[in-house]
Order: sequence, then structure tokens, then C-alpha cells
Amino acid sequence: MKRNFQKLIHPSIPRRRFRPQLSTSANAFAFLITTRVFTGAVVGAGARRSDHARAFQTLMDEPDAKEIFLDLFQRGNEVAKLYGLCGLQLLEDSKAFRQRIEPFSNSKTEIWSEYGCLKYKCDLGTEIPRILSGQTPRSLYPQRPQKPAP
Repeated sequence: MKRNFQKLIHPSIPRRRFRPQLSTSANAFAFLITTRVFTGAVVGAGARRSDHARAFQTLMDEPDAKEIFLDLFQRGNEVAKLYGLCGLQLLEDSKAFRQRIEPFSNSKTEIWSEYGCLKYKCDLGTEIPRILSGQTPRSLYPQRPQKPAP
């Protein structure tokens, strides 16, 4: 006898969300440019690789990654701009990068962040030191690309 277990789940328990297909640069870009949550590389109680990190890695592996992250930075919402900054921190020379990131340092724009099993609201400016230090970019893309020569 076959049972329909979906009917046995209480209606207040959310159904499992399917992970997006992020293996193509178009899908990864669309995912990051519309995201509303800035995440670390690992999220959830099970410490799984975040969808955002998967999308970030897909874009970093593209030959024109610098242009892609610049586009993400220029056209995206506040959270997407943070992912653009993470990519540019790894790909751009430090002087140009510091000029880009400076206006965000004191931003009080409220965003959602998720690290590990914690999801919380914070000021956008509180994420900037993690990006500047390279902590977040290196966790999102552990294989460090070559920066351009000065």
C-alpha cells in the first residue's frame, strides 16, 4: 500500500525548498542579483554549502568574472552589491577596490545576513570589515584567483 506522506505533514510545517540550479553563469547571476540575504559560505544547522556560495563560485569560474562582478555591483540591490564587492575584492587591485567599498563603510541600510545557523538583520556597513579583510570572499571562493599585476 502506497501512502501520500505529504498529507501527513502538519500544514504549519513548511515543505522542503528545492535548491536552485546554479551551474550556469546566467542562473547564478540571476540568483545573486535578486537575492535579499547575504550569507556566508556555510549555512543551516547541517552546515551545508550555501546556494549563494555555489552561485558565487560559478561566476568566479567564468573567464570574464571581473566584468560579471562589476555588473552585479553596478546593477544589483544592496545585498547583490555586497556579492559584487566580494568578487571584486578577489579580482581587482586593492586601490580600485578600496575606492569602491568606501561609500558602504558607514551605511545604515538594513539587510538580512546568514552565517551558520543564525539569520539576522544588521546594518550593511557591519559586513564591510569582513569583505575588506577578505574573510567573506575567501570563504565563498576558497580557490584564490590571480590578481592583476599593479
